[in-house]
Amino acid sequence: MSISGSWGYTTGNFEHRPKTLSDSVDASGQYTTVWHKIENGEWKYLIDIGNGHAYIPPEQYARTITTEKRKTILNGDEPGLADQEKLFIISFEKSTRDAYQKFGSSSYILNLTGRLPVISTDTAVALIGKYQPVWKYHPAGLMISNGDDMGAVYGTFSHGEKTGNYIRIWRHEQTGWKIALEVLKI
Repeated sequence: MSISGSWGYTTGNFEHRPKTLSDSVDASGQYTTVWHKIENGEWKYLIDIGNGHAYIPPEQYARTITTEKRKTILNGDEPGLADQEKLFIISFEKSTRDAYQKFGSSSYILNLTGRLPVISTDTAVALIGKYQPVWKYHPAGLMISNGDDMGAVYGTFSHGEKTGNYIRIWRHEQTGWKIALEVLKI
C-alpha cells in the first residue's frame, strides 16, 4: 500500500471450479489487482491481470511485504516514474541482469505465464534471459498513487513473432524507484 493509504495492489493464487466448490479445479494461476480508494472511502480496482500456472492450493493467510519507503517529497532532479520506466527498458535491452540489479526491489515478484511466481530478481533474470531475442516493451499508460510513491506502468511487449501484455508495479523506496512486481502475460 502507498504511504497515502489510497493506492495499493494485491497478488495471489486463484483457482476456478466450474459450478460448485466440490467440482474439480479446471483453471488456476496467479492474479494481480491494482486498487485505489475513491472519495467516499470505497476501494475500486484500476487494473486486474493474471496468468495461468499449475494448481497449488491458495494461501490461507495474506502476507504483507514491508519495505523502507521514502518519507520526503521527491527531489526535483530525480527522474519521474515515466522516465524510470524508459531507463529500465533501455537498460533491459542492453543487459537483463544489469537492469534488474539496478531497478529490481529486494522484495520483488514476477508472474510469468505458465510459471509459479518468482520472488527474486536473480531467478527472474534466469527465466527471462532464456527468451531470445530480447523482449521489446511498448508502454501504453501509467497510473500513480496520490502520494507519488507507488505506480504502475502497463503496455505490450514483443518477442520475435509473439506479443504479450505486461504490468510493472513500481514502489519508491529509500534508494529510489524500484520494481516491486511484474506480470508478463505471453
